[in-house]
Amino acid sequence: MAEMDNALRYFTSLFGKYPYPTFGAAFHPFNFGQGFPTMLLIPGTDRANRRTYLFIAHETAHQWWGGLVSWRSYRDQWLSEGFAEYSGMLYTGLRSGPQSKDELITQARESLRKPPLTLTGPGKGRLVDVGPIILGHRLSTSKTFGAYQTLIYNKGALVLRMLHYLLTDPETGNGDAFFAMMTDFVNQYRDGAASTSDFRRVANEHFAKSPIARTYGLTNLNWFFAQWVHQKDLPSYQLEYRFQDQPDGKVLMTGTVTQTNAPANWFMVLPLALTFGGKQVFYTSVYAKGPTAQFAIKLTGRPSKVELDPQHWILSEKTETKG
Repeated sequence: MAEMDNALRYFTSLFGKYPYPTFGAAFHPFNFGQGFPTMLLIPGTDRANRRTYLFIAHETAHQWWGGLVSWRSYRDQWLSEGFAEYSGMLYTGLRSGPQSKDELITQARESLRKPPLTLTGPGKGRLVDVGPIILGHRLSTSKTFGAYQTLIYNKGALVLRMLHYLLTDPETGNGDAFFAMMTDFVNQYRDGAASTSDFRRVANEHFAKSPIARTYGLTNLNWFFAQWVHQKDLPSYQLEYRFQDQPDGKVLMTGTVTQTNAPANWFMVLPLALTFGGKQVFYTSVYAKGPTAQFAIKLTGRPSKVELDPQHWILSEKTETKG
């Protein structure tokens, strides 16, 4: 009950006021949970650990994702389960520490690379290759057990996390615009059913005003949804960089972002962290477009460390930095 109360207060601050007069739960004899408006069905949750925090928060988040705003069709189920899973990750990071959230994100990323299960054992390939998340429950067949859970819950959460980054100011880390967008989505589709297209429309309206959109001349997120929701690719990213001292005393950092395992027109904005003096970290961004993209950034000095997406904001099979 304490965790339910904590989670309810937290999500109210992120997504808007809890809309119902009561909130309760009942134990049931299964190892999964279900979140209905005002009522959770849960197994025993009497351990104060990361699993309990994530589980209770996920089911509580369904008061918004699935309860207050339902999904239009099976193609839009990630708007409920993926959103609730990411909400649970955010809560767990606050409740159990940032390391716990990082571990949950790492586990979700790794799950995409596992093989699907069949009636006779492990299958071939990777779960991420079974299909895009827009296929909903059709991802699960007798040859692809586990695909629905992994892609709708885990990949759905990671896709929402990328939207969180795209609506965040890369330099300040202020992500209020993301939660403003999520609250707006709730308000626009309150007590109704929304589709992925509906969510994209709301996200487009907010993204157009974001620092990243202005920096890269982007007007919408249609490209993002086409890639991450309607396609199944999992790119790898590599950044190579060099420094050149300038006559004015500044340092020019130039380099290349290489993108593999993706279609030729795949585009993504990537976080870049530069460490100065061992402690001060400056955040900026670069972009990947097609197989290679060049960048140039003028700095006031040489950073001691350069890292491409160290916080794993952007979903990838592998991300590395070479200097």
